[in-house]
Parts: sequence; C-alpha cells; structure tokens
Amino acid sequence: TRVEGVDARPGAKAAVTGQMTVRETGPLARDIELTYADATTGQQIKDYDVELTQELHILAVDEQLNELVHEHVRAADPDGRFAGQLQFPHAGTYHIYTDAVPSGLGQQVQRFDVSVGSGEGGAPATTAADVAAGPISSSDGAYTVELDARELRAGAEGVMSLHVLKDGQPATDLAPYLGVAAHVVLIQADDLAYVHAHALAGDDASHADMGHGGHDMPAMAPANGADHSAGHGGHEMAQEPAPMDTHAGGHGGSHDMGHDADANAEGDPIMGTPGTVPADLTVYVTPPAAGTYGMWIEFVGGTEVITVPFKIDVPAS
Repeated sequence: TRVEGVDARPGAKAAVTGQMTVRETGPLARDIELTYADATTGQQIKDYDVELTQELHILAVDEQLNELVHEHVRAADPDGRFAGQLQFPHAGTYHIYTDAVPSGLGQQVQRFDVSVGSGEGGAPATTAADVAAGPISSSDGAYTVELDARELRAGAEGVMSLHVLKDGQPATDLAPYLGVAAHVVLIQADDLAYVHAHALAGDDASHADMGHGGHDMPAMAPANGADHSAGHGGHEMAQEPAPMDTHAGGHGGSHDMGHDADANAEGDPIMGTPGTVPADLTVYVTPPAAGTYGMWIEFVGGTEVITVPFKIDVPAS
C-alpha cells in the first residue's frame, strides 16, 4: 500500500512531500519505506540532519488517541530512503507521524493514515481531563506523573510542571531519553495537529521554542555528548540500510531497553545514566487551538522507556 503524507505542523507550510509504502508482515506488523521530496523541485531528498541522535523519528497513534508507538531510524539509505518496521498494539486506524530534518529545509513532519488489521480494537477513547481544574496524574507501571497544566491556553506558550514518582516516592533513577530529560507528544483530536516538546529541569527557567512543532530546546547535554542545543547535528550517511531502533511506547506499558549502567555511562545515544534527571521537570508548550489532545510523556526510568498517557482539554485563550 502506498500512502501520501500531509503536513502535520500547525500553521506551517510544507517544504516537502512524503510518500510511505506499507507492507504487511504479520497481523499487526508492518514494514515501511519512506521518502521525502522537495515540494518545489520534486526531487527526492537524500541528505538529512541528525536531530536528537536520529535522522528520523516515527510516532504512531491510534484513532482513539490512547496508544503511542515511538520508533527511530538512525540514518537514511544513501538514496535518501528510510526503512523500518512497526508493531501495532491492536487493529484499527493509525496516524503515523514522520519527523525529520531534510538538510537546508528545516524540520518537517508528515502524517500518514494507515489501516491495520480488520475492524477496530483497543480500549474505548478515554475521557479528557480539564487542565484548568487542577493537577492530574497518570501512570505506567511503577511510575506516576503528576501533571499541573493549569497555565495552558490555546495559541499561547504555557508551562506544564511534571513531578515523577516511582512506587509513590520521587523517582531517583531517571535518565535522559534521546538526549533530553523527557519528551512530550501532543496530538490534537480535531485536526490531528502534532506538537512535540522537551522537558527542562524543574528549576531551570531558560527555554527556547523551536517553532512549528513546539520542539523546545534541551536543558541538558544529550546522552551521547553531542550538542543539540543550537540547531541540528551534522548529517551522517549510512553505508548500508540502517536498522530501526525499536523502543515503542504504548498506553500503560514500559519497555526494557536491554542496556546496563556501564553502557549508559559510555554514552549510549538513546538513553543516559540513571539518576541524572530530576523528578521535577518543566515543559514549555504552545497548544495551537482549544480542544482535546492526546498527550504522552516519555522518559527513561532505570533501563526502561516509560510512556505515561494523558487525555487533556485545553481551554481557549
């Protein structure tokens, strides 16, 4: 199946077109191939910048905005083609977001709508919480995030405070994930607009908004020592098709990364050393419009990627 992409950044003009080929390899498994082309020239793009240790980030959400699958591809093939696999948690319609930085064109996010299996599966859509009413909480396994998003308003930058608990106590084993303290993904229910922000240490008031998708600058050095605080890293071309990093996150499921403390200390590009991220975090984000959003907070606890789901209602300004 060949699927054409649509730009998923709120209020942005696409500099690329995207095309994804989807091939069924199991009831809920799919191989994908992705290419971007320059929207002006029509030429296939071959060169990509590294952002947060990878050239391509893939995030898929189900139609109910309950589930998140987050994968990565380290680098494109020499011809600019990305290849990888996705494993979906249940049958249904999925919105697949591909987030990449074609060299010289800036950050581009395309959305591809794909049907997986027959019928609709998974749990019914959860009820959205009114962020203006006060703090809310959600959990993934032993980890709970207490979220205070009362400052959020449509169309304006607002701050969210996160307090991460493990077994009811402030978490002490948090580590960087893909170079930052935590990732926050928001998908608007009405038009499926995509916003991605990064967490800062709770007492760090400095921040910089990177624009279109709400990518906030990291407040800490990436786990592999690369500096992503000013623009994007250099392009690294793969000599053969690069494997996809398989670190999927879902609704209420943690994921063992198979890394140990020694590997983390040596500068793992995906995750850093446990205990180097505080339990109190701050996220600056600009919701593009009022309404309901699926939101997922991703971070590393110990040696697992933790994905804590929320469903929130953002009020008008």
